[in-house]
Amino acid sequence: MKPEFGLLCDDAQLSRLVLQVAADAGVELAILDSKNLTLNPDLIIMAQPELTADLKPGSVQALITSNLTEQVWQEANRLVAKQVIELPAASNWLESWLRSHQTNLSLLVTIRSVTSSGGASILSCALAQADTAQQNSVLIDLDFWRSNLLLLTGLEQTKAVSWHQLELMNSAPSASALYEGLPSQGIFKLLTQSRTSFTIPSNDTILTAINLLREKSSLVIVDQGTLRNELTNQISRKADLEILVSPCTLLGVDALKRELAETRGKQLVILRQVSRSDLKVRDAVDFLNLNNFVSLQSDEKLIRDIADGVLPGERKHSQLAKVSRSILDLLGVQ
Repeated sequence: MKPEFGLLCDDAQLSRLVLQVAADAGVELAILDSKNLTLNPDLIIMAQPELTADLKPGSVQALITSNLTEQVWQEANRLVAKQVIELPAASNWLESWLRSHQTNLSLLVTIRSVTSSGGASILSCALAQADTAQQNSVLIDLDFWRSNLLLLTGLEQTKAVSWHQLELMNSAPSASALYEGLPSQGIFKLLTQSRTSFTIPSNDTILTAINLLREKSSLVIVDQGTLRNELTNQISRKADLEILVSPCTLLGVDALKRELAETRGKQLVILRQVSRSDLKVRDAVDFLNLNNFVSLQSDEKLIRDIADGVLPGERKHSQLAKVSRSILDLLGVQ
């Protein structure tokens, strides 16, 4: 997935210059309306400084102008804009800058449990653990109220970047600084809550962090827990794969049926068999009319492994590890 660009400009001549340069760079620009502007962290905005008075710092990446003045520099400083571009003098530089952003972002997978204790965190950890070839996956924890990833991974958060630190920052860090600042298990990194400071980050902070980490990693896995709102739906729509985890029980299948009524893209259902349920996977699959699903048998050894410090999916011959590997195969990860 390539980044999207937007142009906020009411100067016809300046707009024509930018559009021509963008065409030469092979970049498609969305024309933005200053009177009806919806900020989207996924959008790289180039703006005319006369139209940015009501915009907040960090929302504009580049200011474009035909007359570089002290006021333009002051506005760039207020917005924390990364670039100030004077046209037509800097047309070649603008083309190079646009081309430099045409890098592919890494794969994005979202995992959500349709019921409490559905197993999203365990599968998220196992999936990151399975990516042994690249060894630069990132786990992002959005299960704020019942975060299990720190417990499952055993990672220390004492001096590492957390949601609390990101929310306190005035502007977003660079992709490299964010990636390198995360605690690492060796094969993967983790963005989660601080052990000492609980913070629910803003939607902008969450979306910006996901985009930045997709620039530096081979795979970003978002553990949504049971959280379902407009934000998680937005993230899932952009994902290369949305995984829904459900116990194979009457309650789980009922919740899953409601979830599947809302199509958000490429989905995979994980039906987790549990010993206390008499509902058979085949019956659940027929009832839900599923085509893309995986059956996962609950493993009593998994609880003992976690207590012993063994990561979910670390035992290569376990069913959980095999399911995780099959998901990577589905995504085309070698």
